[in-house]
Amino acid sequence: MASKRVLPVGLQTALPVGLSAALREDKKNTRPTNVQQLNEISITAQGLQTVEDIVSKATNLFRCLQEKNMVVDDKSKQEARNNNKKVQDTLNSLKELFSRLRIFYDESNRRIEIPHGEDLEALIPMRTSEEDSDMEISNDTTALGIEHDTLQEKLRSKNQEIKELIDKLRTLVWDINTMMALKPS
Repeated sequence: MASKRVLPVGLQTALPVGLSAALREDKKNTRPTNVQQLNEISITAQGLQTVEDIVSKATNLFRCLQEKNMVVDDKSKQEARNNNKKVQDTLNSLKELFSRLRIFYDESNRRIEIPHGEDLEALIPMRTSEEDSDMEISNDTTALGIEHDTLQEKLRSKNQEIKELIDKLRTLVWDINTMMALKPS
């Protein structure tokens, strides 16, 4: 069972359904609305909650579809109608959730503008393996760094030994297969 998140008091007052109405009103009027009072983090948190709701509803939808049975008698017809109603309700709520998510997406894109042609991955600071190796070299003076280096060297030597054994075994199997192929039947 999924745990329900409790949003801060400021987020509870601005309901996502009201958000769509506020956005439509914002397009008509230039006065401040609830959406403009929310910060980017609040919008992101509500968007995250909406995505979690979409996932749970989709799971529920697939569960309902899996429970569908062949209609044989009156009882199964009633169960099929109930199941169809459940599926329709779930689809309608998914539609509402996706429209709510679209509003959050549009609002966050409106507030945070990224120039076109800009590589998004370049804006995200990421560590590369080169930086990691530089950090390991700087830790050589500590005992932990020295132990790490010795263990790495032992691991490399063991890996080399295993590679040599695999090569020898491969050669042996090749020779056996060759002898078996040449052996007269």
